[in-house]
Amino acid sequence: MPTPPPAKLLVPRKEAEEKIKGQIQNGSQILGSLGTDHGLPHQLRVNVERIFEEAEVEREKWAKFTVHLLKTLFDNDSVTREFGEMWIHYSASEVLTTSNNSKTG
Repeated sequence: MPTPPPAKLLVPRKEAEEKIKGQIQNGSQILGSLGTDHGLPHQLRVNVERIFEEAEVEREKWAKFTVHLLKTLFDNDSVTREFGEMWIHYSASEVLTTSNNSKTG
């Protein structure tokens, strides 16, 4: 597959920077919600497992929103694909399909 041209911003750089920083902060909050189960009694370990499951749901929402955000900030899918391949639990072709649908719909 040929390498796409470098992505160009569709919004002012400052706006893109603020939105991306906001998403990084949201992701950091999700990571911060995680605990550890070292030395915890069984009942607390079960609670920690539930916290991890909830954090995974939030991470998935965060990643999907970030894909959508990147699609609105750049003129091609290169940044979205790079991010999606790292964070989303579906294939790059699905990221592209989602990307193409948002631009036409």
